[in-house]
Amino acid sequence: MGMRLLLAAMLLLPCGRAAWAEGGYYSGNALLRDCGAPIPYNRGVCLGYVAGIAQMLAYTPVEGHRACIPREVNERKLQDQVMVFLEMRRREKPAVLLVVEALEEAYPCAGG
Repeated sequence: MGMRLLLAAMLLLPCGRAAWAEGGYYSGNALLRDCGAPIPYNRGVCLGYVAGIAQMLAYTPVEGHRACIPREVNERKLQDQVMVFLEMRRREKPAVLLVVEALEEAYPCAGG
């Protein structure tokens, strides 16, 4: 079991390092690559990243941005909306800010 875990970690290590190498943060370019990757692990990274930020926005604004996401919206729909947003914009900013902007645009809160 330990050898399998070590082998899996060695295989996945290059995936994570490439995403962070673009300037010390996970960029929008790296997130879009993960979201559209043929490797299930990378797509899972994208889905988890977007879902985590959506959960955070449910409780607190991020850099002044807010989103009011209805409970019935699932993570896959959020991921799809973020991918469309990323495909249409410059992606040099940190991924967290781009995801927040995408979700705020898709799910604005009433009254601002």
